[in-house]
Amino acid sequence: MRRASLVFAIALVLLACTRAMPQDYLRLKDGRTLQCAVLRQDTLVVYTTDWELRSLAFPPLQVYARDEVESIWFIEPTKAESLRAVYRPLPFHLELGGNASMQVISGTGLSSRGVAVLSAVAGMPVIPEAGMELDADVTIPFAGRKDAIWKDYGIGYQVSLNALLHPVRWKNVVPFVLAGGGSARDVPLGTVILSDSQRDWNMFQLGLGLKWGSNGLGGRIEWRSAWYSRQRDYDTDPGGSTKSLEQASHSIRAGIFLYR
Repeated sequence: MRRASLVFAIALVLLACTRAMPQDYLRLKDGRTLQCAVLRQDTLVVYTTDWELRSLAFPPLQVYARDEVESIWFIEPTKAESLRAVYRPLPFHLELGGNASMQVISGTGLSSRGVAVLSAVAGMPVIPEAGMELDADVTIPFAGRKDAIWKDYGIGYQVSLNALLHPVRWKNVVPFVLAGGGSARDVPLGTVILSDSQRDWNMFQLGLGLKWGSNGLGGRIEWRSAWYSRQRDYDTDPGGSTKSLEQASHSIRAGIFLYR
């Protein structure tokens, strides 16, 4: 009799624990995984409630639009799956990263001269389809052994504010285009060393690329073209027939970034 009572008590405890344990899991596109009971779903919305209240005739409901939902699990997802959050641009979520590139120089009198670019990027989507980024680049000139003059020029910098458009997403891959502008100084381009005059140059750039990521770590690869211009100073730029100076550069960048 005592043994039967003990078995019955254990069975009640196990039943209570089983009833209290959530069995459905709703993963949202903002990275959250919710423990709940999924009561109904269709092409537009998903209806959920607390697991313990699922048997009520009229349980309190939590309603999620279908485009908010990443996936639904009716068993407990594995730890790796429950922690996995694929990259998607989320409004007002900060992205921080950096990249490096080897820049191809274009201009009159093109030689084997080039420049390495180290960049830091801070960005934030404003809406899921568009956002802003602030770029800060450091440029380091390099050349062959016979071109010691080019390598002796100083390290330069450029800063730009860019607008990004990323209206589509395929799984965790987000294509984007960007356009922006800023200022540059001491940037070597073509046969002109901008550090000659210690002047600021206006910069405009266009680019396109891909971003992807998982678990808070992302990668990006992109192509950019930048155009630099400034008004000619006849005291320091003699012999010119135009009122402005212009140069252009093209680069392929690859980097990583952190997101939340």
